[in-house]
Amino acid sequence: MTSFSTLAAFAQASTESQPGAMIFVHGYNNSFIESIYRYAQIAHDTDLPAAAIQFSWASAGEPSAYLADRDSALISRYALAEVIDAVSAEIPGRLVLVGHSMGALPLMEALTLLDEVAQARLAARVLEIVLVSPDLDSDLFATQLGRTSLPPARFAVAINRDDRLLGLSSFLSGGRERVGNKPDAAALSALGVRVLDISGVSDGDGPGHFLPATSPTLLEVFRTRAPS
Repeated sequence: MTSFSTLAAFAQASTESQPGAMIFVHGYNNSFIESIYRYAQIAHDTDLPAAAIQFSWASAGEPSAYLADRDSALISRYALAEVIDAVSAEIPGRLVLVGHSMGALPLMEALTLLDEVAQARLAARVLEIVLVSPDLDSDLFATQLGRTSLPPARFAVAINRDDRLLGLSSFLSGGRERVGNKPDAAALSALGVRVLDISGVSDGDGPGHFLPATSPTLLEVFRTRAPS
């Protein structure tokens, strides 16, 4: 396990001399307006010093449209790969890539689609890839990780075993384990990624699915800590 500073990339995406950028990919059941509002909230609450870039894929914005959203997220992976490559080529400074929930799916897929030149450019620029409550099949994640040249240590994964929405996702996926509520954190760490287990951190009556934006405790950590 790592300390809370593993996900401090939410609070500071770069060095002071190179502001850089943070690309955020929203999750399931988020309309365009809702996802923009959520990212603006994160940027404001954490005093984000970098350029805030959101990649918005075509979520239906309906709780009953889980499978339709998963298809839309997959379709968007090609466009997201183009955006990541363009940002890494055009915006100076360090980069942080953040995928929340189902947004981790197109993000990981996009990273595997980048060609050798783009992978090398990204490797030189990316500070961290942060997956928050990723709605990803565990075996799929291991495969995706092996198909990108980025070092596993650049990946930080926040898991919450109490995440009720990922419990529902697991049910809808035939009982397949999701990375974001994986009970065996050691198995994730064995892949070489950095794991932050935020189980037990409260967001009041919420489902525990986006604690970095809803937990006052974690927001304070992100505001005051720099990347290690």
